[in-house]
Amino acid sequence: MISTQKEFLDTNLFVYLYVDKDKQKVVKDILKNIKFWCISWQVINETNAVLLKKYKFSLKEIRLINQDFFDNFEIVAYDQELVGKWSEIMQKYKLSYRDSMIVASALKAWCSVLYSEDMQHGLIIDETLKIVNPFYIQDI
Repeated sequence: MISTQKEFLDTNLFVYLYVDKDKQKVVKDILKNIKFWCISWQVINETNAVLLKKYKFSLKEIRLINQDFFDNFEIVAYDQELVGKWSEIMQKYKLSYRDSMIVASALKAWCSVLYSEDMQHGLIIDETLKIVNPFYIQDI
């Protein structure tokens, strides 16, 4: 069933989508099952930086990836509200600066789920946003 709620994807998922065959299937399954996707300019910038520097993608490849972002995702822009919210999140939830900005962006877009491998799986932020690590395997 396709989710009709807005959901946010963190940078690491896009890097995996383009360079990690093992994790790529999980990311593709997430993207297939979400109707309303959100990312932020931070996600675009971080993805570009990692793919260019670490994985030596060409500028042509980066332009195509960026066009895919622009065509398929709601992109959350920075504004005064977002900049004010990140420090509140950072203090309340003890998240890093980078992660707090991602969370603030997801909240600004009214997303219900934030997919990230970098934050605490299952954490609920402000009673509205759930952090989901799609690679989390619970010990049996």
